[in-house]
Amino acid sequence: MSYLAYCICATIANPRLPFPAGVDGQPVSLIMASDLCMVVSAVSNRVNDARPDVERILAFERVVEAFHRERSVLPVRYGLVLDDELQAIGMLNRNTNVCISALRELEGCVELGIRIIVEHQESERAPVETALDLPPRSLGVRYLAARKYHYIARDRCPRQGTDLTEEIRGAFRGLFVKCRMETSPVPNSIFRAPVMSLDFLVERKNVNAFRQTFRMLNKGSHAKILLSGPWPPYSFVPTHTGGDKC
Repeated sequence: MSYLAYCICATIANPRLPFPAGVDGQPVSLIMASDLCMVVSAVSNRVNDARPDVERILAFERVVEAFHRERSVLPVRYGLVLDDELQAIGMLNRNTNVCISALRELEGCVELGIRIIVEHQESERAPVETALDLPPRSLGVRYLAARKYHYIARDRCPRQGTDLTEEIRGAFRGLFVKCRMETSPVPNSIFRAPVMSLDFLVERKNVNAFRQTFRMLNKGSHAKILLSGPWPPYSFVPTHTGGDKC
């Protein structure tokens, strides 16, 4: 029987039942090995039964969040399907030290995310947009114009965002354990502007203070900033050599 994996945690001696229903309403069960526990549900077709859609992703997240409310967890990347229980046990055995170390580091913590929407001044945008709006003399010209926009946007985003991200990190100093930054330099379909993401690992006891600091920061900021979470610490899970979340 194949299994869809949700998360990894320390061995649960007396699990609180019932567990929430998993993807497609499948019962959730536990596979234990090496002082670790993998939360799984059965799948009959490893391709179709794990294919992502909104309903399945939400069900997946509900299971991870339910276990995270009770203990530290290492969320697994959605879509990790194991052939059988032996493969799950082998994964736990191979990654015991890494996972136990990560669970200790994440103990009592949640993830909070801040998205910074970097908007360019009209004077900065005009030259590039004018190039893109030129009549299409050839596919080559428009391709080069598009690439020019990509590289200009990529170069501007770090310059404009660095000071702001440092300001934000400074505002939350003492309220987070770790912070990781990711930049999307090209405007996306949602925000229509480059987005800088800051993911914070925060102790549960500091969540309210973090939110209050964000509200104060947002009132005085000239940039558009958004707060999300708290979530299980998806961004702070180590990756083993196989490329899957531990």
